[in-house]
Order: sequence, then C-alpha cells, then structure tokens
Amino acid sequence: MRCKPIIAALAICAVLLACESKGTKSIPPEMLGVWKTSAPKYEGCFFELAKDKVSFVNKAYLESFVIHKISKIKITTPSVEKLLCTVYYKGSEGQTSEFSFYFDPSDGGSIRFKNQTAINWEKADWPSIKKMLEKSG
Repeated sequence: MRCKPIIAALAICAVLLACESKGTKSIPPEMLGVWKTSAPKYEGCFFELAKDKVSFVNKAYLESFVIHKISKIKITTPSVEKLLCTVYYKGSEGQTSEFSFYFDPSDGGSIRFKNQTAINWEKADWPSIKKMLEKSG
C-alpha cells in the first residue's frame, strides 16, 4: 500500500519539526549510528551520529580522532522525501563548526552532504566508533 510510506515519512517529519522548535541538542533516533559510503574518495572514512555527539573518522588517521559535542541541531523540510539537517558542534579549538546534510528516511535511511549531494552515505552494520577504537588498541 502506497499510503504507509507517506504516512511514516510525515510522522517522522512531524517529530523532527517538534524537536527543532524546542531547539534540540540531540540527534533524532532515525539518524543515530555509524554512516559509510562506497565512494572511492572516502574509502576508509566514516562518521557517527550519537545522541548528542558527532564523530568523523578516517581509518588512516585514527590518532587524530575527536568526538565533537553537539550544541544545536536545525532541521528543515525542503521536500516531503528528505530533511535538511544542520548539526552545530564545537571544534577541537573551541570554534563553532557545522555539518549540513540531507536525510532521506526511506529504505533504512541515507545521508547526502549538502555540499556533495552525489555521494550517498548509508548506515553501516558496525559497532559504535568508540567500541571500534577500544578494540583496535
């Protein structure tokens, strides 16, 4: 039935809009997890969206890995199919940085960076970055 996906997408939008109006500092549950892409440019790279943190990792440079605390999240709905999310966080030197992406909740979800919409990121079936780093020693 075609109505169920549309109703689910509208329900997600309603929840996310409610979060935005309250000035949320936590990632919505549908977006939580480790994200990866098959794009050759980002081989060995992934990022994790945790409840109140964002982490970016390049496996070649694990020693420079940093977890950033989220200060604010802004979510807008440019279309029914996807959401535009801007995550504001404190950088390693205390400066405010932002990470903007489109989130499409269909088929398990996908993320496309606002400045690189041709590259699709999907949820990885990996443990959290923290657990991976603990195992790698």
